[in-house]
Amino acid sequence: MSNIIETQFELQGKVKDINAVKQELESDNLAIDFNKLIPMPESLDISKNSNEYFNIVCSFIRKNGNEIPSLNWLTKQPVLKPDKTLTDFLGENYLTELLMNVIGRCKNSSQKVIDEAADIGDILIDNFEKYGATTWYDWCYANWGTKWNAMEVELSEVFGNEDDDTFASGFIQTANACPVPILEKISDICSKHSVRITGIYADEGNVSYTGIFTNQIKDGKFYITDDLTKEQHNRIFRWIWDYDPEYDEDNENNTDAYDPNDTFDVKECLQLLTATTDE
Repeated sequence: MSNIIETQFELQGKVKDINAVKQELESDNLAIDFNKLIPMPESLDISKNSNEYFNIVCSFIRKNGNEIPSLNWLTKQPVLKPDKTLTDFLGENYLTELLMNVIGRCKNSSQKVIDEAADIGDILIDNFEKYGATTWYDWCYANWGTKWNAMEVELSEVFGNEDDDTFASGFIQTANACPVPILEKISDICSKHSVRITGIYADEGNVSYTGIFTNQIKDGKFYITDDLTKEQHNRIFRWIWDYDPEYDEDNENNTDAYDPNDTFDVKECLQLLTATTDE
């Protein structure tokens, strides 16, 4: 089950400029559509599953005149190298053992099975060569910072005359990670239209996975940090999830430090940022 990361933010600027930003962010289905901001190539719309390495090896087999390449050669192919985090977790021999199993499966497969798998493997290899990822999963993490488009998203309407100063508030919920590349893209669009953006994010289950971002302190450039004190992390967490992460309901002697009136405020947020950049 995925952890939910919520990002809250506020746009400040003229009505016409905020509406121009909103027009660049929204699609027919979403107020902020990741696939509009950073489009995913259609060929990557392939499920990531346990057959991926088998399909790729079958592609190499077909290209090699139906001869199985050596294990040593296969372990050196960039498209077959697993994520370093996975290797660190499962051990240095993980790739070798995996490919040995794949080779054994290939030896016991019919030519029809090999050819059908190779058709998919060809696409996976081509995707990797063009986009640095075989399927949507790795591409989304690399380009959106999270594995899916927004799970929940909202951006408020703005009203008034075109040149009136106003603000719009919004939030994005994503799976497992903050969508940093998307926030950077949104920030760039805001700066282009002279709109200021400041926001915060927090993991529902990890108080240390919190941070602040803005385009207000460095000449309109995107700035994001999670280099915060424990109290700053706690405060951002309270702003988003509406409870104190250190409050223990089972402890009768505990004092609830949560103040329901202490909610996300741009000025307060910028003060936290100033404190972190001045250190």
